[in-house]
This record gives sequence, C-alpha cells and structure tokens, in this order.
Amino acid sequence: MILSKMRFADLFKHCFYLIVFLIGSLIISNNTVAQNRNDENIESKSYWKLMTSYLSNSVYYGRTDSLATPYFTPSITYYNKSGFYVGGSFSVYTGVGKKRIDLYAIDLGYDFNFDNNFSGSVYANRSFYNSNSTAIKSDINSSAGANLSYDFSFLQINGGTDVLFSQKPDFGFNIGLSKSIDIGDPENGVALTPYFTTFFSTLHFYEGYTSRKSGRILAKSFPNFQSSQSVTLVNNPGIKLMDFELSLNFDVEKEKWGCFIYPYLAIPKNPIYTTTNTTVKLLNGTQYAISNNSTPYSEKALKTRFFVEAGLYLKF
Repeated sequence: MILSKMRFADLFKHCFYLIVFLIGSLIISNNTVAQNRNDENIESKSYWKLMTSYLSNSVYYGRTDSLATPYFTPSITYYNKSGFYVGGSFSVYTGVGKKRIDLYAIDLGYDFNFDNNFSGSVYANRSFYNSNSTAIKSDINSSAGANLSYDFSFLQINGGTDVLFSQKPDFGFNIGLSKSIDIGDPENGVALTPYFTTFFSTLHFYEGYTSRKSGRILAKSFPNFQSSQSVTLVNNPGIKLMDFELSLNFDVEKEKWGCFIYPYLAIPKNPIYTTTNTTVKLLNGTQYAISNNSTPYSEKALKTRFFVEAGLYLKF
C-alpha cells in the first residue's frame, strides 16, 4: 500500500543514495582485502588532481543544440589510494552570446580491480545546470552507474549502465571495444587508444530539454508574455539505439602532470520525435493552449557530429 502511493521517480532517487552507500561500503571492504589483491592500475598513494579542460561541443548520445555548446571546465578531484575519489567542477559556456557558468557538478566514485585484466568502477553525480543552458542533458540533475572492463591483451571489452534522474528517470547502457597502444617505451606514459562504443537509452531526458527550450522560444514570441508551462512527450518511447561513437584518445601520463586530447565522431541513430503541449499566460490574463510537433530539423535529418575534448592536469 505504501509503495503504491510512492512516486516512481522517488524510488529511483532512493537508488541514487543507495549507490552512494555502496561506494562507501566498497571502500571499507577494500581496506580489508587490499593486501590480497594485485591492484596494479590503482595508484599506490593518495593524491589530488587539478585539471582544466575544453570541450568544443556538448554532444550527448549524438545530439546537440542547434548552436554549439562549448565548455571550459576547471575541476579538482581527490583520489584515495583505496580507489575512492570525490571531486567538484564548474563549466563555463564559451559559445555565441553571453558567457556564463552553465554547470556545477559534484562527482564521487570508486575504481577497483578484480585482477590484472578485470576492472570496474561505480559512480554517482549531482549536476546543477543554469536555467538558460542549451545543453541536451541539462534536464538531468543526477546520475549513478557502474562500468566494467576486461582486457584480453589484444583487445579490451568495455560496458556500463546508468540511471539518469530528470523529470522522469532514464536508463542507459553501453558496450564497446578499445585497444591501448603505447607510443615508445611504456614507461614514458604516452598512449594512443582507439575506442568504438554503442549507446542505448530511454528518452525522458529529451522531453525535459524540449519543454524548456519551447518555453524560451514562446517567451520571445509574445510581447505580453508572463509565464508558460510546457509538457513534451516522445512519440516513440522506449530503449533506443542512440548512437555509435568513435574516438582516438591520446594521453600523456607523467608522475606529477598529464595532458590529453580526445577527438570524437558521433553517429546518431533513431530520430526522436516529440509533441509539446504548452499553456501560455499573458500579462493581461489571457491564456493560450498550444500543441505542436516540436521535433527539430536536426532530429529529422540526423547527421554525424565531430567534437574534441582536451585538457591539462597537475597531480599533487
């Protein structure tokens, strides 16, 4: 009876806090069994990482706003030798128009190795987007998930699953292949890693993004605009193949510093068709009910997206 009265979204908010609890539990258990494991990929000592990065466009599942959404992001993260990490960041929108802090984020997680070949991580994130953000994932306020990876030496298989929290919860998962190639002596810490990843997800995040965007457009359309309320529904809901992504990651990892450049090619699949119903209220009290096909042209004519992320960091 109690569960029948609880909103579906509330159940998944509890899942978010459960993930945080599990991270803490894994850390405690790790301290107990650490001497029995060969954690070759986990740092032997704790450290801080201070990083600045630049993202040329915020592309999410192969989708982006009609205008590019580039970010400059400073961050600081603490990595404990147990595998636990916690960090904070903010992202400055550097595109067309007024510059602004578009996002604050808090991340925590736990990296672990089962053996030299089998590794994984769990994570939780809390995001605070600017109300004027045009990022496709700006309706997502928190997420939690896990990733696993197995290295066959000649090839690495990667997979992950996520729960995304917005107005309604979303589920996503991915699977991919990669191969890390050392450039020169492996001790130099210079590597090139090609990735191929396939992403799947439900589509509620796109409903919230479209509703907010429709409200901003209508506010500019009515001279006596006071307020509006929009509700968007995806016409083809369910778990969909979202995109294929290719990347060629270049990393330089030294004892006290590092840098990277990650070029991406995102090939979107399955257009997301939407209908938005909006109630507009004017200053004179007049109200209008508007229903429209809110599917943007970019969804009707999907095209490949290219974007780059690059960064520099210090460890201390």
